[in-house]
Amino acid sequence: MKADAHPLLLGQLLQERYQVVQVLSAGAFGQTYIAQDTERLDSPKCVIKCLKAHNQHSNLLHISRRLFMAEAETLQKVHDHHQIPQLLACFEENQAFYLVQEWIDGQSLMTVLPDRKHGDTRWSESQCIALLRDVLGILEFIHRQGVIHGDLKPNNLIRRHCDGKCVLIDYGAAHPVRPYLRPHAVKLAQSEVLTIKPFGYLPLEQLLGQPQPNSDIYALGIIGIQALTGIDPANLQTNPDTNEVLWRNEVLVSNQLSSVLERMVCYDCNSRYPSAREVLQALEPLSFAEAPVLVAFPGFLPVEPVLPNAIAEVLADYSFLIPSENSPAVNADATPLDVQIMSAETESETVELQMSFKELAAAFVPDLPPLLKGVSAGMAATNAITIAVGLSSLIHVGASNTGSDLLWQATEQYQAGNFKGAIALAQSVPKESTVYEETQAAIQTWRWEWHSATARFQSAQQAFKESRWLDVAEAARQIPDVPYWQAKLAPLLEKTAPKLEAEAHNLLQKAYDRAASKDFAGARNYLLQIPQQTSIGSQVQQKLAEYTQKQSIKADAILQKAYERAAKQDFTQAVVYLRQISEDTPAHKTAKVKIAEYTAKHRIKEEAEALAASQKSKQSQISSASSNLNPGTRLREVVGVGN
Repeated sequence: MKADAHPLLLGQLLQERYQVVQVLSAGAFGQTYIAQDTERLDSPKCVIKCLKAHNQHSNLLHISRRLFMAEAETLQKVHDHHQIPQLLACFEENQAFYLVQEWIDGQSLMTVLPDRKHGDTRWSESQCIALLRDVLGILEFIHRQGVIHGDLKPNNLIRRHCDGKCVLIDYGAAHPVRPYLRPHAVKLAQSEVLTIKPFGYLPLEQLLGQPQPNSDIYALGIIGIQALTGIDPANLQTNPDTNEVLWRNEVLVSNQLSSVLERMVCYDCNSRYPSAREVLQALEPLSFAEAPVLVAFPGFLPVEPVLPNAIAEVLADYSFLIPSENSPAVNADATPLDVQIMSAETESETVELQMSFKELAAAFVPDLPPLLKGVSAGMAATNAITIAVGLSSLIHVGASNTGSDLLWQATEQYQAGNFKGAIALAQSVPKESTVYEETQAAIQTWRWEWHSATARFQSAQQAFKESRWLDVAEAARQIPDVPYWQAKLAPLLEKTAPKLEAEAHNLLQKAYDRAASKDFAGARNYLLQIPQQTSIGSQVQQKLAEYTQKQSIKADAILQKAYERAAKQDFTQAVVYLRQISEDTPAHKTAKVKIAEYTAKHRIKEEAEALAASQKSKQSQISSASSNLNPGTRLREVVGVGN
């Protein structure tokens, strides 16, 4: 299955412009090079990432194209940030796909993180806080662009030499932010959910194929814990009852920082910080105080904040994958997914380079799972990660062992739908094998995934019988993208397609009707139900943006009406207006504050009016009593005046 290690020759020109000058990494599925842009002044360096399909797999060319186009589109969407590599070009030549990106002169974060097994000294709190703040700024930006990175780990963070800032690379596993989930999605019992343990930097919801923006926050929190403890995430213990990560007993750390980290890595995503901005706010009190430096870490300098005007002046070259040649050597035990290649400058030197999970899985698994394709298509993300980790030893040149072979065979059986055979093969991996732990994780994942996929398929069948076409599509979307399940789904989806098209047009018309009556919130809800795979799915995003803007304008107008009513002391009507403001508008936060304020003022006004009425009533009673005591009237009664 192996392709040529170096399909491009040194000195070769791509697009008659990019001249290859150095090989950075080479694997069975992809290669990475340093090249010079000969059409620009001074021929600056750039990085070329090549993905080459295997000819013996007819569907791999299509999958490869989807993978690369997804990454290119994501980079194009998030390029406007100084800590994200710039996409310079994207092209296809001879069934190979190329991404050209700016080069970062820096080193992988993995090379500076401590490793307790090798006696490395851990980071101090101030160093950890600096790292968190640095990366959170990037996450806040990409999440605003509607992108979830989905593969945040130390290998994908490059510390730039020129300013010490981290650059977040590798967007091949990115997911779009999905603001709406179908109400009939399959839900698992709490007891079943608790059997799924986090895997490395991946939280529960990502293992279920439903990543959220705070899935990236979870991964960053794990990196922070790794920096403080020197423990690889795969070796962190979890609470057997809650699956929460247990790490506090491994290191002495302040309550303030530990509280932030613990909320970042909560097992339940609903208990985590919902956004990167809120994590930054939680860290704010720690940022200006001198955090206790418990243990110094040699060779690491805390990152100082860079002023915006200074950032604007920074002009540096970029790289997006690996440490530079001058970076510290990477321990083999700390980075099991490395591969040695010959340096382009001297045949006697070797550099250890990181291979990404998705490239490994792509190299050995013809049917590339969705996480590796850069699209969100269900639980196969777990399958891809498990396979990649399980096959880590296979990428070492000339390396082969019984455990790896068995895991590979088990993976093939699982892909083909032989669940029991796959489990039996995986269970036969000996304990002394280098992939034993990864195999056990694969068994756990496959068992849950098979059970869940079966439930989702049955849910799709039931929805089909009940003519719930949208629910058929949603259930199908969450089923693993492996040949066995896709073959089972194909007839069902084929019959559903025309019904789904009709339903999509019906939803679009309802959205238009709602928008015509100025109900933009209702219009957006209808649009969000339209499946992307329908012919009108491409129209949804444009209309969503339009209705979101109009909804925000309407909310501002309602807020102004509330202000006007409050100015006239009509707090009741002001609150009525405020309650009409939709939750997903910027004005809603202000509305919540004003509702509390106007409710309190209305209560005070009522109490004042009640007091005034009471005083008026008492005054009236006093006047009436005075009239009854008039002596003239009594005198007339006594002397008989007027009789």
